[in-house]
Amino acid sequence: MIYEFTEVLFLDSSFGPQSDFIRCNCEAEIFSDKNDVPCGFELFCYDENGKEIEELYVEGGLIVENGVLVDYDGVFALPLGILKALEGLGIDVFEF
Repeated sequence: MIYEFTEVLFLDSSFGPQSDFIRCNCEAEIFSDKNDVPCGFELFCYDENGKEIEELYVEGGLIVENGVLVDYDGVFALPLGILKALEGLGIDVFEF
């Protein structure tokens, strides 16, 4: 499923922040496994003119056990929009 939301993000790495905060329009796709359990995501971000901000593209994995998000991979922190999308799918994201 594809979810659209507005988020304030920034590019970060183990070397520290690589950009200023950027307000962007995001499209996130949540992928599910054969049992319909969310297992991954892909995130595209666009500026106010609709141009993709390629530096903010990410994809990652989701580990959901018994309806609870227990871990993720691919980003330092999951964007709030992805957490809300998971909540909408009935996934408990309380720990994040």
